[in-house]
Order: sequence, then C-alpha cells, then structure tokens
Amino acid sequence: GWKTSFEPQSCCFDQWREAAPPTWTANETNQKNASRYMKFHEIHSDKINLIRAYDEQSVTVHEKKITSSAILFPDNIIDNLHYKSIDDLFSSNLDEVFKYEPEIVLIGMHDNKHNLTQEQIALFNKRNVSVELMSLPAGCRTFNILISEQRKAVLIILLSL
Repeated sequence: GWKTSFEPQSCCFDQWREAAPPTWTANETNQKNASRYMKFHEIHSDKINLIRAYDEQSVTVHEKKITSSAILFPDNIIDNLHYKSIDDLFSSNLDEVFKYEPEIVLIGMHDNKHNLTQEQIALFNKRNVSVELMSLPAGCRTFNILISEQRKAVLIILLSL
C-alpha cells in the first residue's frame, strides 16, 4: 500500500524576490528593470482545504480524516457521500459542484481504468467546466497546486465503500 503526507508549509513567501533576468541588450535593460522583481504572497493553509495526507482508505484535509467519498472545494467539504464509482456521478448529485462554478473538476479514484460517459462529459461541457479523471494521488496533488494558485477547482474523491 501507499501513504503520502505533506509537511505543513507555506506555498509562497511574502517578500520580494529577484527573478533571474533574461539576456537583454543595453537599450532594453533600462526598460525591463521594473519587471525584474516578482511579489510572492503567503497563502495560509488554515483558510483553504489543502490536503495534508492520503492513503488507500482516506484523505486528510487539515486534521479531518475523510474515509468515504467526498467533494472538496477550496473552502468547503461535502463528505459521507455514497458514491461508489464514476457511474454514480450524474446531474442531480453534482448540483453543489456546478453552483460553485468551478474552472476545473478533478475526479480522483483508486481504480482509474474507467472513463466518463458521453452524457457525463456533456454535463461539464455545457457549463464550460473542464473535467479530469485521475488516480487519487494525482488528484490530491493537482488539487493542492490549483487551489494554492487560487484557481476555482473541485476534487471529487471516490473512495471504495
């Protein structure tokens, strides 16, 4: 079995950092100096649902251990869902997901040998929402990256019941 934990840490730093300058000609240097610095902002992990750990039976968000299928939003969790597979994802039980108006929906599951049906893909397409089906570990990592970039992402976790 596999188990991964993420160390609590800030994903960005609230300080000015000098970016590595590209090679410029002498005339371009004065014009480009103003854009040599980038501002990084700390994102406090207690305000967003960063995934701290996951294994074959659970996902841990902050200190909350999720042991059943769930939907993770950057600032909300809907857990104790009775989804067993992607076949359980249809319009009526995705209302909360679509109300959030996400840019992308990630579906993380242990058995990622399945595909979404054309009807399921159409549900997302008609709302201009990208959808990605991936392994649970990849879904957890991708979700953390997207929400740390302040993207409107949702992770649907499908854990075996």
